[in-house]
Amino acid sequence: MNWSEQIDRIEDKMLRLAQQFRHLKVENEALRQQLQQKENTISVLTQKLENSQRILAKEQGKEEQDTKMLMQQIDQYIEELDKCIEWLHKI
Repeated sequence: MNWSEQIDRIEDKMLRLAQQFRHLKVENEALRQQLQQKENTISVLTQKLENSQRILAKEQGKEEQDTKMLMQQIDQYIEELDKCIEWLHKI
């Protein structure tokens, strides 16, 4: 094989490598865009989850407060019933 043929082969290999490099660069950019989209989606979903958890915590706190108020009201009614029963026994 003479020098000219060797140079031609090396040149062909370099052209193929350059073409492969461009293809990989385009593929890499596409993958970066996909990754960015997925990260954006994750960010949005994380924020929605945090908001939902915050709302749920508020609702649970409200339910606990409502339960305490009902228990206090029931206790008050029981006390009033006890007083009425005592009053009836005195009659």
